[in-house]
Amino acid sequence: MKQTVVLETSFWTVGYYAQVNQYLFDYFNIYITNDVKQEILQPGSEFPSVIYPYAKLFQLLLKNNQFTIKTPKGKIKVFGKGDSASISLAWEQKLGLLINDNRPYQYAKNLGIPVVSVPGFTLFLYQNKIITKKAFFKKLEIIKPITAPGLIKSVQSHMEHIKPWEGE
Repeated sequence: MKQTVVLETSFWTVGYYAQVNQYLFDYFNIYITNDVKQEILQPGSEFPSVIYPYAKLFQLLLKNNQFTIKTPKGKIKVFGKGDSASISLAWEQKLGLLINDNRPYQYAKNLGIPVVSVPGFTLFLYQNKIITKKAFFKKLEIIKPITAPGLIKSVQSHMEHIKPWEGE
């Protein structure tokens, strides 16, 4: 059964590079806020006519109604617009949160919001035999420069306790 979650900008962009976003829709019904939508679709300042690949994919999925846009009633104002709106919506609706920025991740976790980072979702995919161990570590290596070390280390430590599955 799919869970309904709130998607934050950092998860979408980092998940794109890890090549895990395509799996999200098998497990989640996804809410986004207008702030997140704007952040993802915002053109770069240096080349405003360039549409980043993660933004193009997001545009296509948005047109196909893969996301439900929701507005939180109130907003915490601790982080950027996307972080604040996503955390607020998850808190108000009692939903999980897909987020990859470490400080907002920890903040949401401390509020009791179930949070999932890109490394955490990648581990989930491995545990459920969707990706191989080799793919798991390759994805972590790709996102290492754009993900807090603590988020990566926490999932790597779980790998020691997971039995390899047949075919690895």
